[in-house]
Amino acid sequence: KYVPPMITKRLSNSSSISRRALCRLVDLSCQRLQLLLDKTENRMRFLPEVDLMLENIIDFTNLTSFDSTDHSSTGELILSSVIKLYSSTSDEKSSKRLISFVEGAYYDAGQWAQADLVTNKVPDSQSQFTLQQISSASILDSRVRHLRSIVLSALSRELDKMTNSQPVLSPNDRIVIFDLLSKNLRVLCEDLGAGYLGHSGGMTRSLFLLYLGVISKCVEVLSSLLDSVTVTDMCRLKSGFIPLYDAMGAIWGALFDYSLRQT
Repeated sequence: KYVPPMITKRLSNSSSISRRALCRLVDLSCQRLQLLLDKTENRMRFLPEVDLMLENIIDFTNLTSFDSTDHSSTGELILSSVIKLYSSTSDEKSSKRLISFVEGAYYDAGQWAQADLVTNKVPDSQSQFTLQQISSASILDSRVRHLRSIVLSALSRELDKMTNSQPVLSPNDRIVIFDLLSKNLRVLCEDLGAGYLGHSGGMTRSLFLLYLGVISKCVEVLSSLLDSVTVTDMCRLKSGFIPLYDAMGAIWGALFDYSLRQT
């Protein structure tokens, strides 16, 4: 069985490497993170490494936000990596796993971090993000929501870039991106509804609006892709319409079955 290698270097120190290599490093960080979150013993010992993986993910979102390279050549790759970030750190399943791991780490230690020794506010700077100084379950939830907002904001930026780069995409790229986004749209809509249940850090008004913005941009890109594909290519997209149908049901439930806590 393949075991992702330990990564000991911050991506913030890797701004000179190619975007393809950067995406590969982030993909490895996601794989390594999933392996760490499966730990059930000595979790406090692995918490610093989990922190490093999350710091690398945040570094990646910072580096790509100022990306001045030709997005037509790397757009699909970066978009795919950001979606992997979401599915590895910020969707319903991974958020619950992350919360469970961190709670388990402090349980192993016998207590939360002492409140008078840590700052319980959500970090003003993304580079200050840490899970090593958590004094309560509510603070952990707020950090998880903050992480979700960082990744969702990165996804929003990549969708904006994708809108601008569509004229130069090949027909095959359009099909690949359509399939990728249709599946991601379903997950986003399902996670929006699941957030109200409080199992993945909960839902606040600002996070709710961020979700709606990303969902809207995702729909916009998908609509534009449909307008530009040929009849022949449309037949290849049939499997991509099933997640769209599921997404419609999920967003209906999220908007009409729950009330939003105004915070």
